[in-house]
Amino acid sequence: MTMTFFASVQPAASLPHKPSVSCTDCRLRGCCLPRRLNDPEVASLSDCIDTRVRLKKGEVLFSQHDSHRAVFAVRAGSLKTHWSDPCKPGQVAGVHLPGDLLGFSGLFDRRHGMTATALESSEVCVIRLDTLDALTPQFPQIQSQIRGFMSGELIRLQKLLAQTRQRSGPRIASFVLDLAGRHAALGYAPDSFSLRMTYSDIASMLGMTLATVSRLMNILKREDIIDVQGRQLRIVDRVALTAIAKGRDDVCRLPT
Repeated sequence: MTMTFFASVQPAASLPHKPSVSCTDCRLRGCCLPRRLNDPEVASLSDCIDTRVRLKKGEVLFSQHDSHRAVFAVRAGSLKTHWSDPCKPGQVAGVHLPGDLLGFSGLFDRRHGMTATALESSEVCVIRLDTLDALTPQFPQIQSQIRGFMSGELIRLQKLLAQTRQRSGPRIASFVLDLAGRHAALGYAPDSFSLRMTYSDIASMLGMTLATVSRLMNILKREDIIDVQGRQLRIVDRVALTAIAKGRDDVCRLPT
């Protein structure tokens, strides 16, 4: 099922709704809003976040080439961003967890450069650009915050490009450690988390084949470095996984 925020939608559960929790009370406010704001300032700034969207698994928040009128903050669940090319299969660009902002690819020409799809039931705050622009004179730190998010997204994409030049073993190990670190930063267990992306999505994002990802994950599980039960992934031996991410070959034999 497909849904975009600025188009008509069918399922009632996916309709935009008024937030029941303000930015002042949101546990993720330090991720989305500039730090060092007092509660009255946060309350004023939260005026630009007057709408949230609930998405079911597989629903689309925005599509490539859609008009760009907002950026989005993930409040719950997770989404993937991906783009398509007429001459190539779709390419997964990233996975976005609570506290992440997405939608920066369309800031220049006001057209989204990617598609964002929910990996599970998710909730997203809509940050309207026109309202954000109107509040910028009152809160100049917003520009710095947005630049910071854009810089972080650029660094992430550069790291992803650099990883495609690595051997497959270090690539998959780095991916697992990165996800673990991001979940830990949200206050979750540092070595156990739900892997919402399919192996096919992981293969697309890391520039690998599905068969290679499956084989690598099975080897890491067989060697008691990770454990995977359904969608739940647990890091059993972080030292070994870190060594593999650094390119060491003495931990376990992995296909190139």
